Amino acid sequence: MLHLLNLRQHKLSHIQHALLGLAIILVSIVLLCNDYYFFYPPYLAGFLNDDAIGALGLILGVNLIVWSYRDKNNVRVNFWQLIFSCSFWAFAATAEFMHGVHAGRPHMSTVGCLEVIMFLWTLSVIEKSPKIKRKDSQD
Repeated sequence: MLHLLNLRQHKLSHIQHALLGLAIILVSIVLLCNDYYFFYPPYLAGFLNDDAIGALGLILGVNLIVWSYRDKNNVRVNFWQLIFSCSFWAFAATAEFMHGVHAGRPHMSTVGCLEVIMFLWTLSVIEKSPKIKRKDSQD
Protein backbone atom coordinates (compact mmCIF):
# COMPACT_ATOMS: atom_id res chain seq x y z
CA MET A 1 0.00 0.00 0.00
CA LEU A 2 2.89 2.35 0.70
CA HIS A 3 4.07 1.85 -2.87
CA LEU A 4 0.79 3.29 -4.18
CA LEU A 5 1.08 6.28 -1.87
CA ASN A 6 4.62 6.97 -3.07
CA LEU A 7 3.58 7.41 -6.72
CA ARG A 8 3.98 11.16 -6.34
CA GLN A 9 7.74 10.67 -5.97
CA HIS A 10 8.00 8.80 -9.29
CA LYS A 11 8.07 10.43 -12.68
CA LEU A 12 5.36 9.52 -15.18
CA SER A 13 7.25 7.42 -17.72
CA HIS A 14 4.40 6.16 -19.95
CA ILE A 15 1.85 8.91 -20.59
CA GLN A 16 -0.10 6.82 -23.12
CA HIS A 17 -0.70 4.11 -20.53
CA ALA A 18 -1.86 6.70 -17.99
CA LEU A 19 -4.29 8.30 -20.45
CA LEU A 20 -5.59 4.89 -21.50
CA GLY A 21 -6.12 3.98 -17.85
CA LEU A 22 -7.94 7.25 -17.19
CA ALA A 23 -10.26 6.69 -20.17
CA ILE A 24 -11.06 3.16 -19.01
CA ILE A 25 -11.76 4.43 -15.48
CA LEU A 26 -14.18 7.07 -16.78
CA VAL A 27 -16.12 4.59 -18.93
CA SER A 28 -16.15 2.12 -16.04
CA ILE A 29 -17.63 4.72 -13.70
CA VAL A 30 -20.49 5.25 -16.17
CA LEU A 31 -21.06 1.48 -16.30
CA LEU A 32 -20.96 1.22 -12.50
CA CYS A 33 -23.36 4.10 -11.89
CA ASN A 34 -26.00 3.28 -14.51
CA ASP A 35 -27.69 -0.12 -14.08
CA TYR A 36 -30.01 0.44 -17.06
CA TYR A 37 -27.55 1.72 -19.67
CA PHE A 38 -27.69 -1.35 -21.92
CA PHE A 39 -31.06 -2.84 -22.81
CA TYR A 40 -30.58 -4.86 -26.02
CA PRO A 41 -30.69 -7.79 -26.49
CA PRO A 42 -33.06 -8.25 -23.55
CA TYR A 43 -31.57 -11.58 -22.48
CA LEU A 44 -28.10 -9.98 -22.16
CA ALA A 45 -29.18 -6.75 -20.45
CA GLY A 46 -28.47 -8.14 -16.98
CA PHE A 47 -24.97 -9.25 -17.97
CA LEU A 48 -24.11 -6.05 -19.84
CA ASN A 49 -25.26 -3.88 -16.91
CA ASP A 50 -23.53 -5.99 -14.27
CA ASP A 51 -21.33 -4.00 -11.92
CA ALA A 52 -18.61 -6.62 -12.31
CA ILE A 53 -17.82 -5.32 -15.81
CA GLY A 54 -17.44 -1.78 -14.51
CA ALA A 55 -15.38 -3.00 -11.55
CA LEU A 56 -13.04 -4.98 -13.82
CA GLY A 57 -12.60 -1.90 -15.99
CA LEU A 58 -11.90 0.19 -12.91
CA ILE A 59 -9.24 -2.27 -11.73
CA LEU A 60 -7.68 -2.37 -15.19
CA GLY A 61 -7.58 1.42 -15.43
CA VAL A 62 -5.98 1.82 -12.01
CA ASN A 63 -3.41 -0.87 -12.86
CA LEU A 64 -2.50 0.92 -16.10
CA ILE A 65 -1.98 4.21 -14.26
CA VAL A 66 0.13 2.56 -11.54
CA TRP A 67 2.16 0.75 -14.22
CA SER A 68 2.82 4.06 -16.00
CA TYR A 69 4.45 5.49 -12.86
CA ARG A 70 6.70 2.55 -12.07
CA ASP A 71 10.40 2.72 -12.84
CA LYS A 72 10.94 -0.96 -13.56
CA ASN A 73 8.09 -2.29 -15.66
CA ASN A 74 7.42 -5.91 -16.52
CA VAL A 75 6.95 -6.42 -20.28
CA ARG A 76 4.57 -9.34 -19.74
CA VAL A 77 2.35 -7.30 -17.40
CA ASN A 78 2.31 -4.50 -19.99
CA PHE A 79 1.37 -6.96 -22.74
CA TRP A 80 -1.53 -8.48 -20.82
CA GLN A 81 -2.83 -5.12 -19.60
CA LEU A 82 -2.91 -3.82 -23.15
CA ILE A 83 -4.59 -7.00 -24.41
CA PHE A 84 -7.29 -6.64 -21.74
CA SER A 85 -7.62 -2.96 -22.67
CA CYS A 86 -8.23 -3.91 -26.31
CA SER A 87 -10.80 -6.45 -25.17
CA PHE A 88 -12.52 -3.84 -23.00
CA TRP A 89 -12.75 -1.34 -25.87
CA ALA A 90 -13.91 -3.99 -28.36
CA PHE A 91 -16.62 -5.15 -25.94
CA ALA A 92 -17.76 -1.60 -25.22
CA ALA A 93 -17.78 -0.56 -28.89
CA THR A 94 -19.74 -3.66 -29.92
CA ALA A 95 -22.35 -3.10 -27.20
CA GLU A 96 -22.67 0.61 -28.05
CA PHE A 97 -23.03 0.00 -31.80
CA MET A 98 -25.57 -2.76 -31.18
CA HIS A 99 -27.67 -0.35 -29.13
CA GLY A 100 -27.19 2.55 -31.51
CA VAL A 101 -28.40 0.52 -34.49
CA HIS A 102 -31.26 -1.20 -32.65
CA ALA A 103 -32.65 1.80 -30.78
CA GLY A 104 -31.66 4.51 -33.23
CA ARG A 105 -29.93 6.51 -30.50
CA PRO A 106 -27.23 8.64 -32.13
CA HIS A 107 -25.27 9.22 -28.92
CA MET A 108 -24.67 5.47 -28.58
CA SER A 109 -23.38 5.25 -32.16
CA THR A 110 -21.11 8.24 -31.50
CA VAL A 111 -19.73 6.68 -28.33
CA GLY A 112 -19.25 3.42 -30.25
CA CYS A 113 -17.14 5.31 -32.82
CA LEU A 114 -15.05 6.86 -30.05
CA GLU A 115 -14.51 3.43 -28.50
CA VAL A 116 -13.35 2.06 -31.85
CA ILE A 117 -10.84 4.93 -31.95
CA MET A 118 -9.68 4.00 -28.43
CA PHE A 119 -9.36 0.37 -29.56
CA LEU A 120 -7.18 1.41 -32.51
CA TRP A 121 -5.13 3.73 -30.29
CA THR A 122 -4.55 0.85 -27.87
CA LEU A 123 -3.32 -1.26 -30.78
CA SER A 124 -0.86 1.51 -31.65
CA VAL A 125 0.35 1.56 -28.03
CA ILE A 126 0.88 -2.22 -28.25
CA GLU A 127 2.86 -1.76 -31.45
CA LYS A 128 5.14 0.84 -29.82
CA SER A 129 5.58 -1.04 -26.54
CA PRO A 130 8.54 -3.29 -25.77
CA LYS A 131 7.96 -6.82 -26.97
CA ILE A 132 8.29 -10.11 -25.11
CA LYS A 133 11.47 -11.90 -26.17
CA ARG A 134 10.70 -15.43 -27.29
CA LYS A 135 13.27 -18.19 -26.95
CA ASP A 136 12.63 -19.54 -30.44
CA SER A 137 12.90 -16.15 -32.22
CA GLN A 138 15.56 -15.64 -34.88
CA ASP A 139 16.47 -12.08 -33.79
